[in-house]
Amino acid sequence: AGALGGSGAITVSSDFNQTGGSFSPTGTLDLTRSLGAFNFGGTTGNGIVRLSTTGGFDINVNGSIQTTNTGLPADSAAITVNASGNVNLASTTQITAAGSGAIVISAAGSIDLKADDSGANSVGHAITAAGNLSLIATNGQIVRTDGDAVTAAAQAIDLSFATTLDQNVGFSPVTLLQVTKSSGVLTVDSFDVPDLNLRALNGDVVFAPGSVFSGGSVTVAQGGNAIFDAGAVTFNSTLHSTLPMVVAGASVAFNAVVTTPQFTMASGSSTFAQSPTVPQLTQTGGTITVSSGAISAGDWSIQGGNLQLPATNAAIASNGLLQVLGGNVNYGADLAVDGTLVLGSSGSITGNGAIQVIGNLNKVGAGSFLVSSRINNSGTVS
Repeated sequence: AGALGGSGAITVSSDFNQTGGSFSPTGTLDLTRSLGAFNFGGTTGNGIVRLSTTGGFDINVNGSIQTTNTGLPADSAAITVNASGNVNLASTTQITAAGSGAIVISAAGSIDLKADDSGANSVGHAITAAGNLSLIATNGQIVRTDGDAVTAAAQAIDLSFATTLDQNVGFSPVTLLQVTKSSGVLTVDSFDVPDLNLRALNGDVVFAPGSVFSGGSVTVAQGGNAIFDAGAVTFNSTLHSTLPMVVAGASVAFNAVVTTPQFTMASGSSTFAQSPTVPQLTQTGGTITVSSGAISAGDWSIQGGNLQLPATNAAIASNGLLQVLGGNVNYGADLAVDGTLVLGSSGSITGNGAIQVIGNLNKVGAGSFLVSSRINNSGTVS
């Protein structure tokens, strides 16, 4: 047993394995383990640290890693832990990239951010990067098997996993949190971060009952649909979805701007503080309430349920289309039809004031349609 230290760079590209002695260098470390699990006891220095395994072996970080660097870009790694198996951080391990630089922890399997110590201590655990943080569990999960607190702070945080994400970890990005599930359904709970990107590469994004989203904007992208199927869900943030959105049983409050290519209302309720920007809206049941704004640049097809338009200044803009093919539509003082209002073979439309037709009002189908309002026409009625 001896001692290995110094401030120079150390590179071991074949099989680094410490079986005794002391290991306390302060410079750059680039260490690879190829013949077994990599048990690393920690280090403190002012260089770049890279730990890796080949052959499907795990990396067990049993002590804290701290680096202090200057001049590294936010996306340039000061600390890299890259396992061809799993990465396991001991329950008292702290990972810190101070000064500058990113932290990248990646595993072909899973990442355990705080390994279970069977109650041996109640110490909190922190991962802190001056730059960005990436946690990548290619075929597994990002979890903490110990119940004590784990926090992760960085400029931008990128989480990518195949199975499970422990959302009780305290993720604190300065700019952006990106959550990517590579397989199956991504179920998300509450987040309060500056900006949030949610991606399910091969499945739906499902918003959990009771979830609340605050902070900056929420972006939903990639896979199938954005699903709201149970409980109350609240968006205090702007929501931009490139996926079709489906409300089927939930009660959703959209308290800011919403954009989506397609919105389907099957059951439950949706409340919009502002009229959503949506090319295609279809309602077959439930209740939609719009507090302000016009139906614009889209086709709204009401086939069942109830649509409540704004109490004042309800309008169908010049490039908007509202088709009432069933169900009930209610507006407040007046309804200005600058675009097109189509009345089908069933359904009703009611309001306290007149329907002001400047654009087009069309009746289609053989059945009767109840209009419990005065119609003032300066456009086209057919």
